[in-house]
Amino acid sequence: MRNLFLSLSFLLCCTAMSGAHRERVNPAADPPTTRTIHLRVSNVKVARGMIWVGIYEGDHDFMDREKARIIGVNVEAAGDNYLELPDMVVNQEYALAVFHDVDNDGDMNRNWLGLPSEPWAFTGEAKTRLRLPTFSEVKFRVTESLGLTSLSLRMY
Repeated sequence: MRNLFLSLSFLLCCTAMSGAHRERVNPAADPPTTRTIHLRVSNVKVARGMIWVGIYEGDHDFMDREKARIIGVNVEAAGDNYLELPDMVVNQEYALAVFHDVDNDGDMNRNWLGLPSEPWAFTGEAKTRLRLPTFSEVKFRVTESLGLTSLSLRMY
């Protein structure tokens, strides 16, 4: 009888522990919800070169070409050009930096003052045009309902 009681106790204890263990194991986390953002780049003056978009996720990678996700598209026409920015995580903050590489040399050309000599744009509004904006000045949040986003190129 004692052996039966010990066996039942052991079995109950193992069953309880295995159930508790299963409850503590976290199921695989759901992957984050992503969406494709459609970007309209307007005020393109000449139908040549490339439009480059840098996608930044925070202060740690902002304006760092080596850390950014870069997407480029050939300029087919003056006026509006459209790009797709895939895999943008919903509820995450991003900043976009865009420039029209008119001479297609892969670099943002600058004048003798160090200011861009090719058209450029950022999401949001920088406090001043005399310096690069900060991430917090130009960030935006991706939402489920975010549709077409527009940026207009500027020149100094």
